[in-house]
Amino acid sequence: MTMTAATATDQLLAGEGKHKLVTIRQVESVSKHPNADRLELIKIRNTGWTAVAAAGQYAVDSLVVMFEAGSVLPEQLAKTVGLPDGVTRIEPVKIRGIVSPVYICPASVLRMPESALRLALDSGADLSATLGVTKHIQPLPAEFTGDALPKDESLFSLGLVPVTDEVRLQSEPWLREQVYSDPHGWQITQKLDGTSATFAWYGKLHVCSRKLSLAEGNNIYWNYAKQHGLAEQLSTLPGNFAIQGELCGPGIRGNKLRLNEHKLFVFRVWDLNHNKPLNFSQARLVARMVGQSFVPVLHRYTSQVQLSLDELVRIADQQAWFDLPAEGIVVSNYSYTSSFKVINSNFRD
Repeated sequence: MTMTAATATDQLLAGEGKHKLVTIRQVESVSKHPNADRLELIKIRNTGWTAVAAAGQYAVDSLVVMFEAGSVLPEQLAKTVGLPDGVTRIEPVKIRGIVSPVYICPASVLRMPESALRLALDSGADLSATLGVTKHIQPLPAEFTGDALPKDESLFSLGLVPVTDEVRLQSEPWLREQVYSDPHGWQITQKLDGTSATFAWYGKLHVCSRKLSLAEGNNIYWNYAKQHGLAEQLSTLPGNFAIQGELCGPGIRGNKLRLNEHKLFVFRVWDLNHNKPLNFSQARLVARMVGQSFVPVLHRYTSQVQLSLDELVRIADQQAWFDLPAEGIVVSNYSYTSSFKVINSNFRD
């Protein structure tokens, strides 16, 4: 699959190709669990996922509903798809020595027409909104959050910047080809476990959490912008730009980096005038110009180097912060028009 830079930019802004929580998938193979006669390993076609399930439930080519880790289900849906009583959140679970990273159930439990299920399979549609499934986001302390601006003042609603989210490679393996096709190469950066933040200059300073443009106030995002003079720094750049990054430090998701103060690690810079991301070198330069750190760069490769899914998983599983497993890696092309994440198998939210 190939994609032009313009199409990739459109998808970033529209949210298409982003993290899908619930999809209809097809079984590629069924094999015995090596440690349990009553369990089987269900390999999901066109993904890098293998789920652990009770023996006899699935056959090759059968349709399943696949819920990714981090999905939070309404209580009734959780019962319908067979989750244990009181469990509504999907998490990776080790069953008799093998991790089941996703949860699957027969597609028939949704009671949808076969034609609708086939359409969802062929289109790759995310059914989370239809089914009322949401993504688990570890909440910040109340004093860290802020008040959202109206939609007509939101950079996200106006289509000026994309929401910061990444697809998991195992869900969309074809993304490797898209990243590797960049003639200028590609890179691996460490995925940091903080809270996403966007700071932009567009006539004035705009401050955003992961999905919301925030009114000026006493919250972690605006306080950081003021402490680091981001209005002045961004306004002196030759154009209108948004820096997007992971805000880490005390009070944020356990402060796994053990920082003494809040720190932004930039992972993308968006050119608001031309409606596109800056490339890798340009983004690192802008981060330095505004006095911010860039996310840790683990590897840079030419387009001739093309690592397998298993090799990328191995790199993700090697990531650690002190004595804790790190969240994983983000892989992106030099142009920053295509990217995906690979989560560390040992990481727990």
